[in-house]
Amino acid sequence: MFFMITGFLFYAKLLAARSRGVDWGKLYISRIFRLTPLYLFAMVLLFITVACLSGFRIQETLPKLLTHTAQWLMFTAVEAPDLNGIKNTTHIMAGVTWSLPYEWLFYLLLPLLALPLRITPPWPYLLASAVVFVSVLTAAIILRAPVHHFFAFLAGMIAAVLVLSPAFCRFCQSRLASIFTLACIATACLAFPSAHEIGSLLLLSIAFAMIAGGTSIFGILHTAVSRTFGEFAYSIYLLHGLLLFVTFHFVIGRERAMTFSPFLHWSVILLLTPLLVCICFMTFKLIEQPGMRHVNAAAAYFRRASSQAKSSA
Repeated sequence: MFFMITGFLFYAKLLAARSRGVDWGKLYISRIFRLTPLYLFAMVLLFITVACLSGFRIQETLPKLLTHTAQWLMFTAVEAPDLNGIKNTTHIMAGVTWSLPYEWLFYLLLPLLALPLRITPPWPYLLASAVVFVSVLTAAIILRAPVHHFFAFLAGMIAAVLVLSPAFCRFCQSRLASIFTLACIATACLAFPSAHEIGSLLLLSIAFAMIAGGTSIFGILHTAVSRTFGEFAYSIYLLHGLLLFVTFHFVIGRERAMTFSPFLHWSVILLLTPLLVCICFMTFKLIEQPGMRHVNAAAAYFRRASSQAKSSA
């Protein structure tokens, strides 16, 4: 559903821009300023954790360590390798970085997706988008890379079209729509082994479209708490694994934590939840929000620099 949100938001932007065009420079700057600052903060925490686990000793060749570090800094677009000989480094972050390359791929495909809407992006953006599309297609055919996640983006795009219908939105705001949405989510979770099954993906897509159309699930999604948690969901997503790892590995101790009963294990997680929320509230206010506030200034600077470059040419 994370991918559905992205597909919905950015395809809706394209639909709305059919009459006024798209500021492609600002769009990509906004993505950089939105995702990168918190990600780099998470990377610093990851590198510190790896350093502690390896006793602050370099345990692999320097070129290899630098290469692996660069791969992590590039949103693990190629892979999420083990760092400095620490096995399963990705477990430190609960493996969450796997989704971010898909997010970037979708952003890079937007210029191509704009063409059927009669929006013609500048040729550098269109060329880059075409290269990305060919690369994804090649990876899917030759390397058999997983591309089924793009169906979730497609579901979000379809929802962006559906919400343009007043009749659909009126139904979504009814009590019956809340019941139907809950039924779809419950069935997807209970009747299928994972969210990657066609059936569960279809049910989640229906539920997402209903929510996008205004279904509040009996008012829950309209509460201030829900909106607040939505603001720093990215912080929760990126940082929860680090907090869990540090707590169970360093604070409690790995060997001791492995002897915990299920009740004690989940009790610790329950106690950590308020701490995680406080940390993520702070990272949103101090890292994410400042980055978002600088988008307009950065976009204006980019436009001036582009204009000067064209004038010089």
